[in-house]
Amino acid sequence: HYFQLYKVLIHPIPKITMNDSFKAEDFMTNFRSLVTVKPDMDVLDAMYLLLSKKRSGIPVVERDGTLVGTFSEKDCIKFFLKTEDHSKKSNLVSDIMKNRDEVVTVEVSTSIVECSEIFAKGPYLRLPVMKDNKLMGQLSRSDVLRCICQQKGL
Repeated sequence: HYFQLYKVLIHPIPKITMNDSFKAEDFMTNFRSLVTVKPDMDVLDAMYLLLSKKRSGIPVVERDGTLVGTFSEKDCIKFFLKTEDHSKKSNLVSDIMKNRDEVVTVEVSTSIVECSEIFAKGPYLRLPVMKDNKLMGQLSRSDVLRCICQQKGL
């Protein structure tokens, strides 16, 4: 048994190759299907939306669809750890969201391989997908896995 385990451990794991012709737009969730919030939305209402829609994070957009940041479970937890009065309803999403300049985004034309590398190297669960500075959709780690499975015929 030890020898078989040793063989598994010393042999390199074969690299999964992906077709570089697939782009973020091929597997992203389209903007119309995205759950989003506005920066002036109440934090508690936005938290309820996260929970009810079973999302860990969502884009924050202006009325015209311009991406201004992201709002996540982690942002909420950090906020409530440092907030003393949890009962008041005067805190806005814009008070705790990750601002646009802190958000890593990709273009619609970014290859799935490049998106995979961003996911593999960073703590990101999702990437806003942009075109001409407008939010077009969102790509998640699950979307990349779906691409891999599709390429492998699963």
